[in-house]
Amino acid sequence: TSSLLNFVDGSVLIPRSYYIATTNYPEELHENIVSRPSRFDLFVEVARPNESTRARLLKHHLPQLTDDEVAKYAKSTKGLNASYFQEIAKLAHSYELLGKEYTVDTIVEECQKRVKLHKTKNFKKDEATLGFGKS
Repeated sequence: TSSLLNFVDGSVLIPRSYYIATTNYPEELHENIVSRPSRFDLFVEVARPNESTRARLLKHHLPQLTDDEVAKYAKSTKGLNASYFQEIAKLAHSYELLGKEYTVDTIVEECQKRVKLHKTKNFKKDEATLGFGKS
């Protein structure tokens, strides 16, 4: 942590540079990182997409879906951040390439499970995964 603090405090200067930090858990940042003036001048929350944005993400990443399917999945994907929509499309494409049967419903369910797992941070060390699900 001290190396990071030295960097953001300007002990090491890099001309005309900006630093950007991201976290999924801002509430867990140590007080000495967020409370000192000028360490981070701007905090921006990137909220989860609303239903109409989720519909647009689905249309973009899964253009083969019908309008009814888009509406259905836009509702069922509530709580997923934008990166999950790309993951849903990658998994669907991977299953197609491997000749495995799948439904978007099962992929969305796996994503929802992953979100719950992240919220509880109850990762099981004995479960090896690749993408979503057991490998």
